[in-house]
Amino acid sequence: MPGKIFISCGQDNSTEVWIANKVSDWLKTKGFEPYIAIETQSIQDVNSGIIGNLKLADYYIFIDFRRETISRFPREFRGSLFTNQELAIAYTLGFDEVIFIQQSGIKLEGISKYLLSNAIKFNKSDEILNIIQDQVVATL
Repeated sequence: MPGKIFISCGQDNSTEVWIANKVSDWLKTKGFEPYIAIETQSIQDVNSGIIGNLKLADYYIFIDFRRETISRFPREFRGSLFTNQELAIAYTLGFDEVIFIQQSGIKLEGISKYLLSNAIKFNKSDEILNIIQDQVVATL
């Protein structure tokens, strides 16, 4: 049944913004009301934007992109700090309906070590929309 979907997705570059918008556009065609979490500038933005929309959402989609290299052997990357902060908030809100996807090579640390151990991995950005489409059909 369609509902509101909180999309936690990196916004570090034009490709990540484009992907977030493609996922949002596709979800709209299926009758969902997507909200894309964007970078906030103040604590008021966090409260009214991020937390407010998380509280109102029925479903949660987590898309984690690689950031800087943190280890060369094995080659590992940090994930997006913003999406991981949103993940922690979503966890405390108790979402039952979630889709976790993560770029391969991200080191699982903190809460993500426990919550994302079964995340669907992707290598290239052009894989994301197909993964989301398959997971929405199977999960939501």
